[in-house]
Amino acid sequence: MPEMNKEKLAALQSTAEAYLASKGGEIVKELGSGGSAAVFLVKVDGKDVALKVYDPAFFLGDEGTAERRRIDLQLKLVGHSCPTLVQVHDIEFAVDTCFVHMEYLPWHELSKCLDKVPRALIQNLISQLVDATRYLEDVGLVHRDIKPHNIMVSADFSALKLIDLGVVRPFDSDKAAGGADGTDHGHRRPFLATAQYSSPEYLFRLTEPSPELWRGLTFYQIGAVMHDLIMQKQLFADEVETGNRYAVAMAVLRKTPDVNPDGHVPPSLCTLASHCLAKDLTRRLRLVSWGDFAPPGDDPETELRRRLQRLGAERPEHVAAEQERIRTQLAREQALTTVVTALGMQVRESFPGTQLEPIGQPEPSCAALLRFHLPDTDLAVDMSIEARWSDGEEAGLTVRGRLARSTGRARFEGDGAEVSLLSESASNAPAATEALKNAFIRLATEAMNQIETAEDPGAVYGLELKLA
Repeated sequence: MPEMNKEKLAALQSTAEAYLASKGGEIVKELGSGGSAAVFLVKVDGKDVALKVYDPAFFLGDEGTAERRRIDLQLKLVGHSCPTLVQVHDIEFAVDTCFVHMEYLPWHELSKCLDKVPRALIQNLISQLVDATRYLEDVGLVHRDIKPHNIMVSADFSALKLIDLGVVRPFDSDKAAGGADGTDHGHRRPFLATAQYSSPEYLFRLTEPSPELWRGLTFYQIGAVMHDLIMQKQLFADEVETGNRYAVAMAVLRKTPDVNPDGHVPPSLCTLASHCLAKDLTRRLRLVSWGDFAPPGDDPETELRRRLQRLGAERPEHVAAEQERIRTQLAREQALTTVVTALGMQVRESFPGTQLEPIGQPEPSCAALLRFHLPDTDLAVDMSIEARWSDGEEAGLTVRGRLARSTGRARFEGDGAEVSLLSESASNAPAATEALKNAFIRLATEAMNQIETAEDPGAVYGLELKLA
């Protein structure tokens, strides 16, 4: 999650100071921030406390209602008994926002010290992480954002605690029906958590909410932490480094992470991490159970029986087909975004003071609806770009144009003209962008011709523009 900007962080600090003034507390320093809240180290009654302060804007409207429900879930964890889960001391709504008093941990964030953790301690740390996640499941909750950034480890790497309970939700899907969570039901499902550390079925919403989905997600995220500890680097680090969200999504969907033993990590631990990271939910749940995270026992027969039970799970063909469909869709969306963005930039450069802006919501076959406002008039040239993908990896880009009022809706009739092909890999994006720019110029020129020759200016509204 991106860090909060300085202005908002300063505003939350002022809010926290006002809140603490009535409690005889004071802020010592900032510990961190994200998109919705900031965390400060504070002293209250001489004790160090981590105080999480939410942005008041997150409690407005329907999304605010869902945020309050998630905070209500955290109330179940006040004073909990799990030693490997960050302690929640109190939760209070005041000053138009919410304050969460938590245990202060002067430890290290795991994501910042992966290469420092002794390999011999990985099994112990994972066992502690499993204890925290099983405790959450036992009280009917799922964390949903398990990752090294949300794990603190002691200086000697002997102890671990799972933190950040901001996106917990009920483990039982029925208890979240009717919008209790606001993220996993209905047609619009805003994504919470971290794409880099989310399982394919959760990231792409391939499976309806269920206990199986949440346990599978938890296993996947535990496996991701195991991967990072074993490989001493973060999962899909190369793709994250590009800053391209499509590249990260494609890696989650298709790339099999390497989890290789190097002589310092037991092969069985590497195998378990790989099983946890299985792309298919059904296969993952066949391969992994809670008992698999227990340290190897002294009984060779029991250990062999457990390992044999994990063999033979095959990925269902329909799941593989669905993953391929999503891969294709993402690649095509990225290729279209590339050319449409480049087209807008070229129009701004060629015609200073103007822009080709997106309007409305395109149909599934439509790459973009764009509008070019004609200076000093209430007229605009609307441009529709459709992508007709073949069975191969190319799409025909079809353009239609129309003269419209600047404040009107975009409506098109009749067939358009194909102006270029676009490859799924966007390898020919410059040529496709140039063809689209030429089509735009021809449409705008035709619009000017119609305006300048019309006896009745009102007659040009809604006129379909044809490519000459």
